[in-house]
Amino acid sequence: MDYELLRTIIKSNPRTIGLWASGRDQDIADILNDVDVDIQVNRGVVPSNEFLSLLDPSEFASLTQIQSQSFGLFLASGSVDMNAVPVDQLAGIMPDKTKAKIKAHKTRPGSISERDLGGRVTAADVGKALKPDRPEGRANNAN
Repeated sequence: MDYELLRTIIKSNPRTIGLWASGRDQDIADILNDVDVDIQVNRGVVPSNEFLSLLDPSEFASLTQIQSQSFGLFLASGSVDMNAVPVDQLAGIMPDKTKAKIKAHKTRPGSISERDLGGRVTAADVGKALKPDRPEGRANNAN
C-alpha cells in the first residue's frame, strides 16, 4: 500500500476532506471503496463460462474449425484473464457484435481505491496514511 498516495487522495477528495481531521477512518475507507459507475477498472480474471456468454452463437458458428478449436483451448483452463493479449487476439477474429461485447467486458465499475491504489483500503490503512497529521494520542477510527 502506498500510504503517501492514500494520504494525498484522502486530503484532496471533496468527500473525505472533512472526515480525516475528525478521525473517521472507517467512513473514509467506505467512501474510497464505494463502487462508482464513472470509474472503470480492469475486470481481471473471469470464469470461462462468463467469457463464453459474450459470444454470439450465430457469429461463433461462422468461425472456421481451427478458430473454434482455438477458442476451446483458450477456455479449457476454466478461467480467462480479460486483460490478457490472447483475449484481444480472439476478439480480433470475431465478427463485430461479439468483438464489441468482449471489449465492453474488459472493464467494470470500480472504486477510487481500486483505480488509484490497486485494491480496497481499510480503516487501518487510512489511519497509517494519516498518522503524520495526527498528534500522539489522538483517537483514530472514531465514528
